[in-house]
Amino acid sequence: MPRSVGYAWNSDVALAYEVVGTGSVDLLLLAGAPSNLDVQWESPGYADFLRGLADGRRLIITDRRGTGLSDRFSPGAIPPIESLTDDLLRVLDVVRSQRAVVMAWSEATLVAQLFAATHPDRCAALIMIDPAAAFLPTPGMPWLPDAGQQEAMLASHMTRWGVSLSDEIGREMSDSERDWYLRLQRATTPPGALVAEERRWMETDDGVAARDPRADPGVGRRRRRRILGTGERTVRRREDPDGAAGLLPLT
Repeated sequence: MPRSVGYAWNSDVALAYEVVGTGSVDLLLLAGAPSNLDVQWESPGYADFLRGLADGRRLIITDRRGTGLSDRFSPGAIPPIESLTDDLLRVLDVVRSQRAVVMAWSEATLVAQLFAATHPDRCAALIMIDPAAAFLPTPGMPWLPDAGQQEAMLASHMTRWGVSLSDEIGREMSDSERDWYLRLQRATTPPGALVAEERRWMETDDGVAARDPRADPGVGRRRRRRILGTGERTVRRREDPDGAAGLLPLT
């Protein structure tokens, strides 16, 4: 399947993207870490997944700012989450996509949620896999890892990212898959920037949309959400005017 890799610009920041497939529907894929537009195609399984997403539609994939083929940042200069949503808008403009289905997973779902809330005219639908609304416990999610547990995970990432995999992640991988995944981690971002960005996620929750003046004015009032899905695959959608703010119907 032919690939088309290019760069969009948000001021002086280069944002890597590629377009795969053709169709009347645009699907914008925003992956959580690890992510690298070139290395991800080296895995037969991941390549099959991407080709499946591109079957019958135009798949737009981007490495978010600070990762993969996009411009990196230093651990002391982590951009605010609002910059990441602006980056998505620039990528869509460059590929001439007026409205796209946005698909994201893990920590990238925080960016996708804010993008849907601040640019509902550009978001046809929002698909979230293993979504994150917060990284520290809240009254509504008291089961999340506390600050001490998060710090322990960050310490592990500082020493293991791109070097070795935990048994939980690597036990079902073949030797070649483990080698590829470690290479993908190294090609995503160095461990120092990874941990600095993770600290930014810990300070962010989905209430960021309510604080952004560009967001849907109903954000903050419409808080009821319906979660659809089983296991680790979860999709949020707006069902009615009282549904989740800024999230559009899956049609």
